[in-house]
Amino acid sequence: MVSEDKIPIYWVFNSLLMKVEKVLKRALLCLLLFSFLPVSYGQLPEELVGSWEGKLTLPGIELRLWLKVEKDSLNQIVATVDSPDQGAKDIKVSHLAFHNNTVTFELAEVNASYMGLINDSLTRVKGHWTQGVTSLRLDLIRLDKTPEVLRPQEPQTPYPYLVEDVIFENKSKGIKLSGTLTRPGGETNVPAVVLVSGSGPQNRDSEIFGHKPFHVIADHLSRHGIAVLRYDDRGTGESEGNFSAATTRDLASDANAALQFLKNHKGINSTMTGIIGHSEGGMIAPMVAAKSKEVAFIIMLAGPGSSGEEVLYQQLALISQVNGVSEKEIKESLQSFEKIYAIAKSDISYKDGVKKLKRYFKRHTRWMTTKKKAVKGLSDTQTNAMIQQVMSDWFRQFLTLNPGDYLPDVKCPVLSIIGEKDLQVPPEPNLKLIERYLKEGGNEQAMIHELKGLNHLLQHCETGSLSEYGQIEETIAPEVLELMLTFIRRTCNLRAH
Repeated sequence: MVSEDKIPIYWVFNSLLMKVEKVLKRALLCLLLFSFLPVSYGQLPEELVGSWEGKLTLPGIELRLWLKVEKDSLNQIVATVDSPDQGAKDIKVSHLAFHNNTVTFELAEVNASYMGLINDSLTRVKGHWTQGVTSLRLDLIRLDKTPEVLRPQEPQTPYPYLVEDVIFENKSKGIKLSGTLTRPGGETNVPAVVLVSGSGPQNRDSEIFGHKPFHVIADHLSRHGIAVLRYDDRGTGESEGNFSAATTRDLASDANAALQFLKNHKGINSTMTGIIGHSEGGMIAPMVAAKSKEVAFIIMLAGPGSSGEEVLYQQLALISQVNGVSEKEIKESLQSFEKIYAIAKSDISYKDGVKKLKRYFKRHTRWMTTKKKAVKGLSDTQTNAMIQQVMSDWFRQFLTLNPGDYLPDVKCPVLSIIGEKDLQVPPEPNLKLIERYLKEGGNEQAMIHELKGLNHLLQHCETGSLSEYGQIEETIAPEVLELMLTFIRRTCNLRAH
């Protein structure tokens, strides 16, 4: 039996494959929503004016925070916070004070606060960020100026192709989805692709950590003669529907609706339309293709070949290793999760499953203090959130999804790419399984690539750690863009532009 000390704090962030993107986006509870709060300030020395940087260290990731204390045009002190790794900028601080070498500030609407002691030279503050029941160490260091977030691949206007906002309907689900279609101007009968995002509610650019990978992909392909449809996930952006109630199969029906819309759009060659999916989208693309002969090709970017449950274990082990967790602790954690997942996979009702998991966590945390539970991410509030996630329809279905059930039925050309340093969907054994399942179905039109030095977002990286995602300037490796373009051209007999 796993002791309560071995149940890892990083469970919330790293045990849910690809849901990590959604969780991390919410790590500061959607700070972008609170950019217009009233501000009050206590006594502030002139010397506190300037830029300050700190890092919230979460399991497997670091989130930078930049505190900017400035004077406005009326010579009044104003303070804002940037979270560059989440693409959040100029979030107004609701309260900032300085007294007896103690610096405090608050973001009232997200129930977050900070308190720290500043050194005599007013260059460093040592303190803690508190949000709800969770407290994290956060030291602030004075900067000469606020750093600039660079995203050199982000497309800039004017675009050398047509850009059209579109709305299409998933008739089987009764919802309308909104997106952007980019296509070569003045051309007809062009090949086209639908972009399908990874887990969590993604907008049409699949925006994450300040990057817009789907915008970059769409720009690259449309500049070279290929139409691209990218859309807001259901319940996200301008799309209708309830994302939290959707399973992977529900999202696959949305992708199919996008494909049907694209095939019937003026100027598109209906026989040369395919799907590009990233992460969970890399599961959805072959799920759609397995059921429809109308899919001309698919591209799986960091898509798994293992079952949902197995990839969760792979992810947990690899991220734990990068974070310095011992093999013994990893083994014990895996054993713990096997018990948790067994409950979720069973035919137990939601209500009974919740009760059973509550008993499980209560048993394993019975000797822990309230503070220790919070530090480990195992407070009552946190475990209740975990339990609801594990017992959600999405998660229970995801555990049992197995690419071996649908990949053999995919008959169209397939390009599968996984980065060598992907810790969320590792190339081994996923690429081998994808190749095996396709061959079992008689598909000899597969191109399988493990690309050196790339992470889960297909960026060049050092370790593959999630903490690098937002700090890397590159949005997606150029060789990935070229591989996709070459594959589509060959598949569709398209001449180079």
